[in-house]
Amino acid sequence: MSELDSLKSSTDALLHEFSDRVNGMKGRGEYGVLIRRLDGGAAAKSATEFFGEGEFTAVGIDGSMDQNETLEMLLFYVNAMAYGCPFTVSASGVSFHGERIRKMDSVGASNAVPLWLEDLSSVAGRKDDVESETDYNATLTEISFSMMLMAELGAAARALDRADVRLLFLDRPVSGSFQSLSRDLRFLVRSHESALEGLHGGGLWRDLFLLGAVPLSSAPPARHGPYLLHDVVRRMLQGEGFGTASSGLPVKSAAYVKRKLQDVDREGALFEPGTDALTEEAKGFRKRLAKLAESVTSRFFEGGEYPLKHGGRWLRTRDLNVVNLILLTSLIERSARDRKLLVGVTKDTGSTDVSRSVLGMLDVPAGLRPGMRHDRIMFTILSAVNEGLFVPPWRSVSYDSCFATLVPNGEAVGGETPPLRAARKVASRERLFVKSFFQTRASEKTIFRSPVFLYDRPYSPEHDGAWCEDVRYVERGEVQTASPYLEREGSNGFDNMVLHLLSVSDHPEVFESYGHNILLYMADKAAKADVKMKKGFLLGMVNLKLTPLARHEKLFSVIRRYRDARAAFEQARSDEAARYAPD
Repeated sequence: MSELDSLKSSTDALLHEFSDRVNGMKGRGEYGVLIRRLDGGAAAKSATEFFGEGEFTAVGIDGSMDQNETLEMLLFYVNAMAYGCPFTVSASGVSFHGERIRKMDSVGASNAVPLWLEDLSSVAGRKDDVESETDYNATLTEISFSMMLMAELGAAARALDRADVRLLFLDRPVSGSFQSLSRDLRFLVRSHESALEGLHGGGLWRDLFLLGAVPLSSAPPARHGPYLLHDVVRRMLQGEGFGTASSGLPVKSAAYVKRKLQDVDREGALFEPGTDALTEEAKGFRKRLAKLAESVTSRFFEGGEYPLKHGGRWLRTRDLNVVNLILLTSLIERSARDRKLLVGVTKDTGSTDVSRSVLGMLDVPAGLRPGMRHDRIMFTILSAVNEGLFVPPWRSVSYDSCFATLVPNGEAVGGETPPLRAARKVASRERLFVKSFFQTRASEKTIFRSPVFLYDRPYSPEHDGAWCEDVRYVERGEVQTASPYLEREGSNGFDNMVLHLLSVSDHPEVFESYGHNILLYMADKAAKADVKMKKGFLLGMVNLKLTPLARHEKLFSVIRRYRDARAAFEQARSDEAARYAPD
């Protein structure tokens, strides 16, 4: 059999398998348990209760990044663009005034940062040099992303400073950003080495420990697994002594928590002398960290000192990401305090939360499950082959972000078989973020439907508490009890309102914005155009500085890599040949 015949046969087999999956999803009304349709009247009522009646401003923020290499110097360029639009809330619903969309230059941020290729490993926080092409590209992306995220979160903070801004869209998952940044915080605290010490002014490790323990003061407590420590610290920050805060813990757990606190106290004056209560200085850790974040962001986006180095020490990607975590948690706390809605929208996601763990918690029979791990593709196909059921605007049942770290469990532990277990060592903390897939438009004359997207938002005890139930799961060989959010029955009016806001904030006349947020679309286009426009100018300016130095010091052939020099000569030869080629 030829290669062509073999490929054709293999492709036919895969298509047949895929068709069987799709056919098994057609015309199945049972899948209605997975979705909630928009109730416009209820959404209008929820919006007036949350925002009040009147005209407010919605803001969308997106960033872009680029990195280039010239003469052994790297150039990172990052930006964040913001677009605002008035929207009116009344008893009849929410309407966006798209004709009044405007770019908010005072909110956005941008910067170009040079770095010698020799110092790339230092900023990346690697002990060895970056040698392979894969590691090299990944490292460049990590550094650029950290700086771009800082630009976006700083822009978001400036947007929330405006009293008229009540709705903020970010072009990224809030929950995913929080989890990855929290991981970098844990790694940084473990390493106990950071240039942030010189910018903080003392007590950095104590303050970062407290941030890791209680990242969000407004979040409900979690009393299981490693979060027992968090709950004790939360209560101590509210004024309780250790004895009172740990009174309900098992003896072994209380001893573990006490050891952790004593380790921090040896370095950073955690306890008041002679007591088991936290010092007043320790309780003010958020204000100090906020000043640290302000100091670092001003270095990057307000000019002055070289931003990646302080006191002879490099600011590494983990340092930048810890600053990003401080900015993000402040953003979440402020939005909750000031009754402003923060929504993260994700265009492309490879999440498997629904198919892997949520379906089982909704009691969907195993034989009815679509058999697809990719949630966005699963909902896209379900919507396409069940048009009468999945009528836009619709959203999936909303669920706790902690389900991303849980998988089905089939093993008995201590005489019981809990339905779930931690996918890795530890499940993430529940009641921090709520997630949902959504689709807002379908053409009446064609079968075309808008893409399926994902949104997430901070958990709201006021609006989400009724949907939290205890769930048993296995973690490190022990059975634990969590209380995650899951919209099993009925419809959460708050998420119904979010779906309404998403359904009226697109621009159906523009293909790329069909069913997608117009503010994020505009910010994305502006951010990419800004990078494209400034890229040549910035590289030219760097070369203008570098080339005379290279010639004067006779280093041109040293600092210019062989392959780059060869490529330049080959391009010049090709251009010259093209000039004299016959027409």
